[in-house]
Parts: sequence; structure tokens; C-alpha cells
Amino acid sequence: MKKLDFKYLILSALILSAHLVSTADVPYKVDGTASKMVILGTSSVHDWEIEVADFSCDAAVTNDASGIVNVSDVSVVCEVKNVKSDNKIMDGKTYKALEGDKHPKITFKSAENISVSANTATKIKGQLSIAGKTKEVELPFTLHDASDSTVKIAGKMPVKMSDFGIDPPTAMMGALKTGDEVVISYDLTLKKSEK
Repeated sequence: MKKLDFKYLILSALILSAHLVSTADVPYKVDGTASKMVILGTSSVHDWEIEVADFSCDAAVTNDASGIVNVSDVSVVCEVKNVKSDNKIMDGKTYKALEGDKHPKITFKSAENISVSANTATKIKGQLSIAGKTKEVELPFTLHDASDSTVKIAGKMPVKMSDFGIDPPTAMMGALKTGDEVVISYDLTLKKSEK
């Protein structure tokens, strides 16, 4: 009888191990060709838009059979030098306002795990660092699609520059003044990383 119990114990352990492996968080990375991030703002003259030309976004994702997606360890990094518009003067002022020489990266790192189903809006808490200042924020997004190999999300996050000690850029000897609040808009496709 003890031998039989031992066999059942081994079999149970193997089944449990297989379940844990199948539901373990899987690393996903942004697909740069299918993803876009822009910063939208206002000014005393006209609205403006700056694209984040190159950035990274990593996350740990579990996509279970019921359609619930578990997301954790979200990390977004963009170099200040990659924040580009079609105006070199504006790019220079943006780089200076973001203190790109002293603080070359803008980062977000999640501080929690969340579960979300398709076409559902949610938020994930984390630390946003801009120009050497770090604030706890909630990053909103909607999960639009999740398969075994791809996750698509989109969202918009308002950010006040003054919260990070940034003086909104000006131009034309102060005649053009940008608004304090900007909106970071993102439409991201994350792909399962190849091990």
C-alpha cells in the first residue's frame, strides 16, 4: 500500500509541476514595428504632437484558458533623445526641459500584478521617472487582443510637467507657451520572447 501511495504522490507532483510550468509568467517584449507612442500637448498657438521614436516595453504575461490575462513586471524605457518631432527647435527645447543630459531616460516600472480580460479597461500602479523625479502613477490601458504569442494594448495617460519639476517649454521669446499637462498616448503590440 505504501508503494502505491508513493506512486500517486509522484504522479500528483508531476501533474502539479506541469500545471505550474504551463501557467508561469512568460516574458513579452514590444514589437517596435507594430507599436507607437506619442506625447500630445497644447500651447498658446496650437496643439502639438511629439513621437517617441524608439522605446522598450517588457512585461510578464500569463494568458489562461478562461481568457483572463495576468500582467506583471511591466517595464517601459525611452531615451529622451528619441522624443522627436518634425521641428528641430522644439526637439531641442524638449530635450532641455526634460534635462536629457542629466537624466537621459524616462522610465515606468509596475509595482503590482493585475488580471484583465479582453476589451476591458484597467490600470496598473507603478513608478514613473521623468527628469530625475519619480512619482507613483496609475498607467491606464485597454487590452484589445491576447493570443498565445501576442498581446495588444492601448491607452492614454495625462501627466503634468510641473509634477516632475519641469518648466513647460516656451518659444518665440515667450510668445508660444506650452500647457502644463501633456498626454502620453500608446498603442502597443507585445510579442512573446523567444527563449
